[in-house]
Amino acid sequence: MSDVRITDVQLCERIIQHCQALNIQLWVETGKLRYRAPHGALRGDLLVQLKAAKEKLIQYLMIQNEMYCDDENSIPLTPIQKAYYIGRNSDYELGSVSAHYYLELMCTDINLERFQKAVNIIIQKFDALRNVILPNGRQKFKDKVSEYIIRTSDFHSEDQRTQLRKELSHYIFPYGIWPMFDIQVSSLKGEDFRLHISFDCLILDAWSAKMMVTNLFQVYQCSEIEWPNYTFQEYCLAEKIYRQEHAEQYKEADEYWEKRVLTLPEAPQLKVYTDFSQIRINRFERLSSYLSEDETKCLYEKSRKYRLTPAAVICTAYMKTLSGYSRSHDLTINITLYNRLPLNEDVQRILGDFTNNGLVTYESYGKKFLQEVQSTQKQMWDLVKYRNYPGVDILKKLAKKQPGKAIMPVVFTGVLQGQTANLDYLPQDMCELYAISQTPQVALDYQVTDFTGNISINWDYVAEAFINQDLKPVYQSHIELLKTIIKAETWDTEINISN
Repeated sequence: MSDVRITDVQLCERIIQHCQALNIQLWVETGKLRYRAPHGALRGDLLVQLKAAKEKLIQYLMIQNEMYCDDENSIPLTPIQKAYYIGRNSDYELGSVSAHYYLELMCTDINLERFQKAVNIIIQKFDALRNVILPNGRQKFKDKVSEYIIRTSDFHSEDQRTQLRKELSHYIFPYGIWPMFDIQVSSLKGEDFRLHISFDCLILDAWSAKMMVTNLFQVYQCSEIEWPNYTFQEYCLAEKIYRQEHAEQYKEADEYWEKRVLTLPEAPQLKVYTDFSQIRINRFERLSSYLSEDETKCLYEKSRKYRLTPAAVICTAYMKTLSGYSRSHDLTINITLYNRLPLNEDVQRILGDFTNNGLVTYESYGKKFLQEVQSTQKQMWDLVKYRNYPGVDILKKLAKKQPGKAIMPVVFTGVLQGQTANLDYLPQDMCELYAISQTPQVALDYQVTDFTGNISINWDYVAEAFINQDLKPVYQSHIELLKTIIKAETWDTEINISN
């Protein structure tokens, strides 16, 4: 695929794209082009390109910064976006990291030209993929962007691909530069194709990421798609008005949380290798496993029998496990919510960041498991009732006396569809090989999904905080507890973990 003509702007954007793909950051300082790059990344043709286009890049970056610092077309960040934006600051405990998700998909073969065309169609259809988070803490949705060029690599060893994973999985997208996502394709000696997809969670949440991948392969396979007549930018602007119009609901929720925070137990006090305040390199690792399709089906059926959601059951098992290993057995965790306000009939089909969060507690005194889940379920219904209340405001109430601290660093994120799980999430010849997330001021994030019909259980954790040998037994205890719960004849009895 060659271009007839490339303007200076397109040239600069493509060079910057190429640099982003290699984890190279470019910026202008005192009128000079500066860069930060992994060892050995800046070489060959790219170094020649940078030298040849140096003056154009300086001009482009300076214009971008000036335009974004005072742009009438930029709009404010949503509350959770602002929290992610601030969380990058190294002054905050467990900061110096972006909210980021990285995914690898394995496939036998892929038509690169058709795939790149599909990617660019998706970019045109969803403004969230043209969103740029600005250095001044606002966001701008670009009407037009240059063609997105997918970087391809053909490696000679698996070690080379592992190195690419290390570089891409924790990449921090610079503010003020499009794109804030990255899609690459690699192969091993011309075979064994993998797709490497990463994005800043400031532009997409987990639900939106799944929708993006599904839509991408629908376009790739030439399926018919009914595109939404609504944008994330329109949603952000309407959301602000909606909250003003529902000020009474906010006041009621604020009073509810003002009382609740007075009695909340602390976050789980787990054994850590390095105190959070001493961590400077905030790198995440993952523990992962699956429940079988039969186990998943059984869990869903029993949840339905007791009129409970699978998320409440799994979350209770998570908290129960943590309680068994925590210095304080009563605890509170942070729970991720996905809250798309009913602002338009197409709101469920657009991409963006609709994340909110709330708090759920666990009390360890002897209860039957059914009672424990019912307590969690009630709290979750309260979160739904007050779902329009920004979770960051709850954390602010807790952090008044501890500014900068990671107050609630243990998280539960459930992306479950139950029996209606979309089995067409990926083409038949493709499967998810690897994924990992990272979030500012988070030490441990439980991520449970059922995209392929069976439950996937993942713990993303700060490697420097937890030694794998210490955290892995906790994880294994949780998996065993889930299997015990699934096999139990009744939940109307005490069910305990083994540790």
